[in-house]
Amino acid sequence: DFPRSQRVIERTIGVAEYLAEDGASGYGFLLLADCLRELAKLHVTRLAFSEARRCIHEAEGWITSRPSDHEDAVQYLSAIVTYVDATLAERDGAQSETEPATERAQVALESVSKFENPIRAASIYNWLGRAWTSRVPSRHYDLVLAEEYLRKALRIRQAHGHTYTQGVSHISLGGLYEKLGDLPRAVESYEEGRRIFNARGLRPA
Repeated sequence: DFPRSQRVIERTIGVAEYLAEDGASGYGFLLLADCLRELAKLHVTRLAFSEARRCIHEAEGWITSRPSDHEDAVQYLSAIVTYVDATLAERDGAQSETEPATERAQVALESVSKFENPIRAASIYNWLGRAWTSRVPSRHYDLVLAEEYLRKALRIRQAHGHTYTQGVSHISLGGLYEKLGDLPRAVESYEEGRRIFNARGLRPA
């Protein structure tokens, strides 16, 4: 129910805007930036990428708008927002020639890896692996790096028991092996992903 979800997030943004303007709270601008990030994700679900990027850019503006005593929180949220913006830039073809989406995502990964959130890091590893897999023209080095990152994402997800995302990782690896022309490993990966989804009545994203 997109309209209802949007109303809830926008009401939360209203509260966050009040806290952001209240300098005494000290963290309101971070809450507002995170709410805008959530709204961007909601826009992505209905393929409204321009609206999603508008929200992300507004979030970036709030994060850099003022000094804060919450340095770690600022660094972490800034990295997440950078990663989301990179994924959107690649999706709608609005990449910067001087700073490709994959490079921005790698910068975000380096920051996120400093904090104890391995599942978030796994998401970025998986996205980077898929981005390198789909790069045109493809280079052997890109595909080697893609496998390294996709397998690292899978290991993290297995270690933390995240079943659904393990299935996503296997599907991602299937796409890589298919591009490499390794059809037996591609089929094996696709079937493992499908087995995970089917066993739990899930569907891949």
